[in-house]
Amino acid sequence: MAKKRRKPTHAQVVAVAASLPVGVLLVAGHSLPLAVNVALVHTALSGAVVALCSMKSLCKRTTSLFGKNAKGVLGLPNQLAFLPFQCAIRAKLLYRRRFGEEPLWDHVKDGFYIGGWPNEQQSLPTPDAAVVDCTCELPRRHRNPYLLCATWDTQSPTVEAYERGVAFAAEQRREGERPLLVHCAHGHGRSAAMLCAILIAQGKAATVDEAERLIKSSRPRVNLNKNQREGLEQWFAQKYKSL
Repeated sequence: MAKKRRKPTHAQVVAVAASLPVGVLLVAGHSLPLAVNVALVHTALSGAVVALCSMKSLCKRTTSLFGKNAKGVLGLPNQLAFLPFQCAIRAKLLYRRRFGEEPLWDHVKDGFYIGGWPNEQQSLPTPDAAVVDCTCELPRRHRNPYLLCATWDTQSPTVEAYERGVAFAAEQRREGERPLLVHCAHGHGRSAAMLCAILIAQGKAATVDEAERLIKSSRPRVNLNKNQREGLEQWFAQKYKSL
């Protein structure tokens, strides 16, 4: 059987992207206008910082890099400092939504939804849906009940974040069975890990594998990577295996 190919991490992808303007500077920087050189240096430096902060060894302590607060608002100075990254991630999301075939969100079971970043109020699956946001890089664009569990792309929420997500989901479900959307940038990794924990806590699945299969049956591109599975299983072990 062929060995499953491991996808690059967010830090690796951003690091490669940040090296491109460095290459341009080395090859042609002397012949470019000063403004272009400044923009290339800004892009390279900000990308290098994002790549460093999103590494597994640092990711738990650096989710505030973009200044995102509990209301989902990004800090303006932070957005300006990392403007190249912000422009790149939003352009990527816009392109995928315009030309990709995957829906923004999918219904998994009994009012639980998973999806990508809802960039406007109308992007929510239902007008009254509560939202668990697993991104640290994208702003909130809606007025609905909201919980931020800031996590870097390709990384896992912390055990504490899983607990907050589970508690928030339980509270929203008690309030008239309110629908719940769990999202990250694309709705494949961070959000899937969080929704696995919520489904297990809600009694919709008994194990991590069962929860992942349930989500994948509705959103086939969902895939927990090694980091996300390890973080989720750590939460599961602390919460259930000691009972």
